[in-house]
Amino acid sequence: MIDAIYDNSDIAFDDVIHIEASWFVSTLMNPSRNTAVDTLLVHKTALGKGAARPLNTKDMSVKKLGVMGAGMMGAGIAFVSARVGIEVVLLLTLQLVLLLHLLNVLEHLLLRLLLLRHHLMLILRQLVLLLLVIKPLLIKGWQLFKAYLIRVSNVKK
Repeated sequence: MIDAIYDNSDIAFDDVIHIEASWFVSTLMNPSRNTAVDTLLVHKTALGKGAARPLNTKDMSVKKLGVMGAGMMGAGIAFVSARVGIEVVLLLTLQLVLLLHLLNVLEHLLLRLLLLRHHLMLILRQLVLLLLVIKPLLIKGWQLFKAYLIRVSNVKK
């Protein structure tokens, strides 16, 4: 079949039809055709029930199926599988894209939170240092102010 496609790639259309017809006839006359027809058409039901399966083989039937994408092929596979009773999980491309964008947004927010945490830690460190410097000054200022008030009250008496 591949030979027919390759042979017909650079030939006029009328010649292509003739070559394809000769390949089709040769395929029909091939002795393996009977085996293929028997297998695919006559014995299909028996094969579907596991007739060619070796003995003592455990059941490997599909119970749950995941399909990525709901284009022509994915939607068809999901439809046929659901119709025969298989549980189908259909993940749409749009859902995948949205999930990736959501993950990117979450990653960005986490990085921003880490950066914000870093900045808050720097601010807290500066506030602690400021309090360590200011507290003694405030205590000293308060003591001086109390002493001034005592002096002023003594002067008035």
